[in-house]
Amino acid sequence: MEEKAKLAQLLKEMELKSLQNQINPHFLFNTLNTISKTAYIEGAERTCELISSVSTLLRYNIGSLDRQTILKDEVVIVREYFFIQKTRFGQRVEFKEEIDPACLSIPIPCLTLQPIIENAFIHGIESMAKGAIITVSIYEKNQKIWIEVTDNGVGMAQETIDQLMDLREDREKSTTNKGSGHSTGIGMSNVIKRIKLFDKNSQVKIRSTLGEGTSVIISLNKDRKGAYS
Repeated sequence: MEEKAKLAQLLKEMELKSLQNQINPHFLFNTLNTISKTAYIEGAERTCELISSVSTLLRYNIGSLDRQTILKDEVVIVREYFFIQKTRFGQRVEFKEEIDPACLSIPIPCLTLQPIIENAFIHGIESMAKGAIITVSIYEKNQKIWIEVTDNGVGMAQETIDQLMDLREDREKSTTNKGSGHSTGIGMSNVIKRIKLFDKNSQVKIRSTLGEGTSVIISLNKDRKGAYS
């Protein structure tokens, strides 16, 4: 009961942050669809694809945050995010995937991957003029599903890692994302807490070297069937 109460509080915080950034969703999506159709008619296919990606991303982000989600859905949204950022930054950044499709049916908390990748982009590689790489790896090992998000960016100090991994309630405010550029507003501590509540046997590790990059590594029980049960 205590764990479910903690989860409910985390979801409530996420919903409040989402609401703070919302205009009327129907107006927003109708407007985006109109712009997309106009771009298509005018022959701007790339613009049409970009608007479609933004619409898909926003629709996923403002959906019910306690809904059942599988890893495949999270990967689809991450690809949309990559497409948007690639369109914006061009050759400055490269996104790589090393994903085993057989691993993608496992349940996972909603909005787990995107906040981690946003952190890698904004705090890791956004300031790099060239040669930036973010890699997403998903594979099975030792009866667990492993997720790794790795960047070759600026890295972080051990003190920062310790703050992110400190899941006490009094640390939550200091580890929430405040930087501009996040589409979710969800901090790493929130992601880590929800993973721990979702799967008691899960593991989350952050490895980083200043000037070389950061890796966030998650392992989940392969045989888990449902969310938060």
